[in-house]
Amino acid sequence: MMPGRQQSCGCVGRGATSLRVGDVVPDFTANSTMGKLNCHEWIQSKWTVFFSHPLAFTPVCTTELAMLASVHPTLRKLGFRVIGMSCDSVEDLMEWQKDISAQTDHKKPIDYPIIGDSSKNVAVTLGMLDKELMRKDVQPLTSRTVFIIDPDRRLRLIMGYPDFVGRSGDELVRVCQSLVLCSQLGVATPASWPDNHGSVVVAGKSLAGSVCVPPGLSEQEVQDLFPQSVCLDLPSGLRYMRLTLLPEVRRRQGSCWAGLLRYLPCCSSALPTVTAQGIAMSAFEKWAEAVRSMPRYSTPSMVKLVPVAQEAKASLQKRAQGMEAFDSLYVPSTDGHLRHGDIVPDFSADSTKGRFNFHRHIDGYWSLLYVAPKAFCPVATTELGTLGLLYGSFASKRIRVVAISAESAGDLAKWEKDIQAHFELKSRLQFPLVSDSLQDIAARFDVEVDEPSVSPRDAAQFLPRSIFLAAPDMRLKLLMTYPAEVGFDIHEILRVCDALQLTRREGVATPASWPNNHADVYDEAGNSMQGSVFPLDTIAKEEIPSLFPTRVDVRLPSKRNYMTLAKIDEAGRMPVCAGCVAFGSA
Repeated sequence: MMPGRQQSCGCVGRGATSLRVGDVVPDFTANSTMGKLNCHEWIQSKWTVFFSHPLAFTPVCTTELAMLASVHPTLRKLGFRVIGMSCDSVEDLMEWQKDISAQTDHKKPIDYPIIGDSSKNVAVTLGMLDKELMRKDVQPLTSRTVFIIDPDRRLRLIMGYPDFVGRSGDELVRVCQSLVLCSQLGVATPASWPDNHGSVVVAGKSLAGSVCVPPGLSEQEVQDLFPQSVCLDLPSGLRYMRLTLLPEVRRRQGSCWAGLLRYLPCCSSALPTVTAQGIAMSAFEKWAEAVRSMPRYSTPSMVKLVPVAQEAKASLQKRAQGMEAFDSLYVPSTDGHLRHGDIVPDFSADSTKGRFNFHRHIDGYWSLLYVAPKAFCPVATTELGTLGLLYGSFASKRIRVVAISAESAGDLAKWEKDIQAHFELKSRLQFPLVSDSLQDIAARFDVEVDEPSVSPRDAAQFLPRSIFLAAPDMRLKLLMTYPAEVGFDIHEILRVCDALQLTRREGVATPASWPNNHADVYDEAGNSMQGSVFPLDTIAKEEIPSLFPTRVDVRLPSKRNYMTLAKIDEAGRMPVCAGCVAFGSA
């Protein structure tokens, strides 16, 4: 297989929507803030980011669309078109745009269309909303998904976040960069790329930021296409963990890099000279440094487990009741597809830890379920290894990690040894690898693995993986499905976990790119509101001053009072009590 655009196969993942990775996105015509729009005509054979929302004039969605406007220039240079959607009338969206613009860095008019889907027909067409729940008394809370669509109009990536957790601009840009890179060069990016393999040194050279060579290539093809690649020895003896540095790919594939660098944001002001031998190293290094300088998430002090004063528990319980009221707005799906708010399915199976039952294992805990259809794949190996390295962080948040794969328990045990060796883990993975050899577990989670339409040697690299995150009540809160060539950023998963637990405990919602949000907003005392949150609208307005004494009411052009920024104190606000399951026992 030659590097270049990768085709889709029948190996698919879904959930939060009935659309599957690899499907052609259905065509539709709808009104938008830029006039009537036909989906397939509008895509124009370009990469597309489709960003959906349930309702206008809501604080989290406002900050997200403002974030999207801020990163739009970067995405445009990468070759992407951007479109938003909300289940509202176009007239309301025209007014809402002014509020969105006021929250951007540049305060300019929004330069991408937002579809008005007041009928909810588009949300149903794209599978985000159960058709039986189109009635007016049901809020379209599940219509909150990011689709990334390739130039062939096929769905390549799904991000499904809960309504009260803002999405990350950094992660959106990262996956778009990865998709373009992988499509141009026929490689795959490991977990948390480009912040990967910094500790791996081969022949005196660091493999930091390296990418994976497709496992389906023959030895001769690898030598021809990736002459400087390194195949790492693993206990299984299988030669699937091949890494190469991007400059080495560049020297061999100058024409591909010429096309790629037309898109890279760092090259917008002065494109480097491209010769038959490739691209000047200084130009590549500038881009590589720009990508690697993206901030890595670490748990902020505001969400760490700290003691709480006894007298504060009453107000904490009041705030938590706001989230309970919000959770009650979700209506279970009736069409067999798993969406936000639904109970995650139970299953029993063999695992690397013995016989395993999912619901018993996660009872009273948060749970992260990772689904990788096949073992011995390079990207999945790096993802499970990174989960292993960061297991202590997940455990400290009372999050139980479970991984499933369509392999026998014996093969999973061999794969576990590869993962352990590759990441130099001192012990076995502390979470189970569950055997789903009949693929019935994957089917329960709306993840299917069909017969591939590409040759067997190439099929493994096309298999997408999914991550499901459920609350202690076993209701689904997060779903992400990435194509095989794009590794998950485990730091982003940790960020979402912290945001979810904070929102559940405090009765708040987190803005886009929290906790790096609103650093330029100050309260009356001159204190920065960075890391601030939104009290849920299920909390009575008259109670907000006492529950959230440090706050700022944001003035918006629409003059609607729906955006109140509140500061969560870093001490005395994190309870350890029977009523809080988010952070465990004392």
